[in-house]
Amino acid sequence: MMEKNLYPEIPKEKFAFIHKDERIHDEKLQTKSISYLGDAWLRFRKNKSSVVAFCLIVFLLLFAIITPFVHGAVPRRLLQVGAAEEHAV
Repeated sequence: MMEKNLYPEIPKEKFAFIHKDERIHDEKLQTKSISYLGDAWLRFRKNKSSVVAFCLIVFLLLFAIITPFVHGAVPRRLLQVGAAEEHAV
């Protein structure tokens, strides 16, 4: 097989293996592997705006759930059914 010099301006001596006598292999990672959800949680916590938005959404949900109990409001449909039963009697 004939070797072609694709880059004639670069001498052949420059094309040599760096680790000619050593075996080249991947290094083991020194860090502990984490799961997909663990990685997503780390990325989520680093993003400050997403944490603030999440806290705001949780606050609004809790407010929407707790407020009717604290205020003592009765849903309109129950009032309408109660009123209809009173008129029927």
